[in-house]
Amino acid sequence: MTSIYKIDNLIEGTIIKRPSKYIKTPYVADTKINSQDDPILAHTPALGCCGLSDNGASVLVSKMPLPAPGSKKKPSVCTHRVELGEQNNTLIGLNPKLAERIVECCFQTQIIPNKRFVREKTILNSRFDF
Repeated sequence: MTSIYKIDNLIEGTIIKRPSKYIKTPYVADTKINSQDDPILAHTPALGCCGLSDNGASVLVSKMPLPAPGSKKKPSVCTHRVELGEQNNTLIGLNPKLAERIVECCFQTQIIPNKRFVREKTILNSRFDF
């Protein structure tokens, strides 16, 4: 089977507390990575997702990229980002950008035939992913 999109270096974890005990935004969770004793701060781009990114949830996280050298962008306070959740042995996407990346890969490889596409297109007062 050919894969459409790959997320490198996923790490298993469990959300301990969202919002974080240290940063009071619903987009940050204290997360226990199975290989570490101390919890880390993980960005949860989609809020509760029907409990899939709430306290006690099993998740797969990826490391947050560091800003490019010389960039004026500050490093994120979060070291990881929640990508997928698991429920009943099924993986569910919890990062809204993940779906956009998968669809873009389908367009680029012609799995979904297209003449051309534009990401995040604004039409009138609305923004569309494609």
